[in-house]
Amino acid sequence: TAFEGDESFYVSLSSVSGAGYNKSSGYAQILNDDVQPRVSIADAIVIEGNSGPVSETFTITVSPVSANPIVLSAYTSDGSALNIADYTGVLSTVTIPAGQSSTTVTVQVANDNLAEGTEYYYLTLKDFVGATYVDNQAFGVINDVDTFSATGKVLDGQGVGINAATITRTGNGLAASITTSAVDGSFSSDNMPDGTYTITPTASGTTFFPNKATAKILGKNVPLKNFMGLSGTFIQGTVVDTTGKIVPNVLITRTGGGQPTATSTTNALGYWGFSSNPAGTYTLTATATGFSFNPAPLTVVLGGTSSQNNLFLALKAPFITGRVVTPGGVGIAGVTVTRTGAGQPTLVATTNAAGYFGFSNVVATAGGLTYTLTPTKTALTFAPVSRTALVSTTVNATGVDFVGS
Repeated sequence: TAFEGDESFYVSLSSVSGAGYNKSSGYAQILNDDVQPRVSIADAIVIEGNSGPVSETFTITVSPVSANPIVLSAYTSDGSALNIADYTGVLSTVTIPAGQSSTTVTVQVANDNLAEGTEYYYLTLKDFVGATYVDNQAFGVINDVDTFSATGKVLDGQGVGINAATITRTGNGLAASITTSAVDGSFSSDNMPDGTYTITPTASGTTFFPNKATAKILGKNVPLKNFMGLSGTFIQGTVVDTTGKIVPNVLITRTGGGQPTATSTTNALGYWGFSSNPAGTYTLTATATGFSFNPAPLTVVLGGTSSQNNLFLALKAPFITGRVVTPGGVGIAGVTVTRTGAGQPTLVATTNAAGYFGFSNVVATAGGLTYTLTPTKTALTFAPVSRTALVSTTVNATGVDFVGS
C-alpha cells in the first residue's frame, strides 16, 4: 500500500526451439493505485519562561507512508511574535525517510520577564518532492506565563530572624506552595504567575502579625512587608498617627515585671512586640523624633495570657489629645470627636480601639487658641457634653477626656 509511483518490467524469451518468433521481449507496467502521500503540520504551543530559551517542536506527518524519501523546505515568519526578539527563525530542508510517518522541526523561543500576553508566529512548508500537502502552515503559539516571586522576612519583636517558619502560599487557582524561612528569617515564594495570592506564616508556638498578607503579582517580583512573630506570653501592639496611618521606627521600651529593660522598634506595618514575658506589671514607653504619644506611658498587667493590640497614638505638636472611656475606664472605639472654634475649619477625629483620639499640627499662637471638642456616637451620651482645649505654640492640650454611657 506504500506509494511508489508507476513501475514496469520486461519479460524476455530465449532458447526458442521448434518455432520462430517476431518479438523476443514484452513490456509490463504496474500502475500505482495507492494514494499519493500527503503532508500536514500541526500547531505547536509553548510556555515562555523567565530565562534561557525554550524549544517549541512542530510535528510534520505524512499519510500514507511513502516507499521513497520525501523532501521539503520549512521556514518561519512573523505573526505577533517577532524573529530574534521572541523566537529564532529557521529556514531548513526537511527529509521524511522512506517508510517513516513523521518528523519534527524545532524552533527556539526566547524567554524574558516582560508581560506580553499570548503571541504567535508561522512555520510554513514548501517545495515538496515525493508528496503533496493537506496543510502546509502551522501556528507557533507562545503563551507568556512569566512567573515571579514574593519575598519577605519573619522576624521577632527585636528584629531577629525566625528560622524554619513555614510559609504557605495559596490563591490564584493554583495548588498550595510551601517554603521555609532561612536563618535570617528571609523567604521567597517562587514560580508565581500574575494574580493575587495569600502568604501565611506559621511556626509552632508562635503568633504572627499580621497573620497573613496579600501578594499581588503583576509582571514583577513583589517584596512583602516583614511579618513579626511572637512566642510565649507576649506583649504586642501598634503605633498609628491621628489619621490612622502606621508609624514605623518608633522605639518602644519595656520596663518592669522584674525583667531587664528591653526594646522593640515598630516595623513597616507599625507592629512592636516582646516575647516570653513572666507574669507582672510592665511599663511601655514610646519615643520617636518629632512625635509625642498617648498614652505616655502604657501599663500592661500580665497573668498567664498574652496582651495584644496595645495602641500608641503618635501626635505632632501643637496637638490636642484625649480618651473616651466607659464608666469602668474601658476605652470606647469609634467615637466621633468634632473640633470647632478658634476661627479654624471644623475637623473630626475617631477614637481608636483603645478610645484615644487626637489632632496634630493644630493652628496655635503664642498666646493660645481655644478649641471646643464634642464627642458623638449612636446610643451613647457623654460627660461632659463638650470640653474646651487651649493650645499655644509651646503648650499642647492633653487629657481632654470623656466618659460615654
